[in-house]
Amino acid sequence: MKFTEKIKSLREADGLTQRQLSASLGIDVALYNRFEKGERLMKRELVCKLAEIYECNPNDLIKYWLADKVYSILNDEDTASQVIAMVAEEMPEYSKSSSITV
Repeated sequence: MKFTEKIKSLREADGLTQRQLSASLGIDVALYNRFEKGERLMKRELVCKLAEIYECNPNDLIKYWLADKVYSILNDEDTASQVIAMVAEEMPEYSKSSSITV
């Protein structure tokens, strides 16, 4: 699931409109709409504020958000899996549990 899908599903599960949620976030509804469509990347502070609104662990939403950021950088790269493997090697906790092969 992408970050955009996650925030839309959370909003709909809470029965909120984009207008209501954007008001809670203190942003324009058009800007929130762009976040949900994947046309703009949300700032980390807003991701944490969303977690507060939905009363969930911020790290859960941040994982989706970071995955989308990485995807947006690497989606057109032929060597994306190799790049991810290189990064994983530099992250000790990740490389212990990862099974990525190049």
